[in-house]
Amino acid sequence: MTNTTSRFDGAVHDEASADIGSNRQDERVVRLDLTYTRGTAPSSTTMILTLDAAIALRNQLDGLFNAAGVDDSSGLVDEDDACPRCGERDQDSLVWQDDATIHCTNCGTRYDPDAKRTPPKPVDQELLEAAAATLALWNKHGLGDDDAESEPVHQALVNAIAKAKGLI
Repeated sequence: MTNTTSRFDGAVHDEASADIGSNRQDERVVRLDLTYTRGTAPSSTTMILTLDAAIALRNQLDGLFNAAGVDDSSGLVDEDDACPRCGERDQDSLVWQDDATIHCTNCGTRYDPDAKRTPPKPVDQELLEAAAATLALWNKHGLGDDDAESEPVHQALVNAIAKAKGLI
């Protein structure tokens, strides 16, 4: 008789959530809630990990995903989290700083991702959309043969869009 069991047999938890908080000893901990919804009776498992154990788990999972070729994201942040100046969404171009701000390596802007952004005035919306579309084309294809001449115009366009969006 062939043994068909595997170390991957058992209930497969198909939902997960996590939160960071403090336990009764006032230690910073991570709570993982795993839910198994397959079968006749859903069940849940809760694990409480120290921050060090949670970080080690995250690092180990990242290594396993990379080794298995699993790409769990497109590499883009949500539009609301994009650089307020140039609209950059590539997470590799948006670098967290020690003071909890983000540095956009695309345009050099440093911004607070939690700051409230003032929405544009309705009368400015059509012009803003046209300027943003122009900037996107410029960033994609370039404009002008003379960087000394075109860069100040490019920067003025970037600043005008940021100002219209209430970001600067």
